[in-house]
Amino acid sequence: MKKIAIIALVALIGLMSSYKVSEAQFFGVVLSLTGYVVDSDTKEPIAMRVEAFDSKGNRIYYGRTKSENDGYYFITGLKPGAKYTVKLSDNERYADKEEKISMPDVKEYEEIKKDFLIEDNLETAQPGK
Repeated sequence: MKKIAIIALVALIGLMSSYKVSEAQFFGVVLSLTGYVVDSDTKEPIAMRVEAFDSKGNRIYYGRTKSENDGYYFITGLKPGAKYTVKLSDNERYADKEEKISMPDVKEYEEIKKDFLIEDNLETAQPGK
């Protein structure tokens, strides 16, 4: 039984070395994107819908920030080296925002910090401001 286990282990190591898979992919390393959504002028937190989409357009995250929680958001399960689109919307006072973000190709868990500054539609609509 011990010989079979050793043979199986050697075979597994051989298979692993024959594929060009990065450590991050093999061990399932994930990244998180975290930060705050705030008014670009006042830096006050904003309540908005936050969505993240993968490079194929599949929605992989849906949530909301809350102004009483400092406009904080947290998206996890992102893959190293992958590209995502983050969309912020659903607040009549503020402009919608969409931004493409590339994750670094890392070998261990990391939190990527990204704050979003959102423009106030009311201020931009008023002449003289």
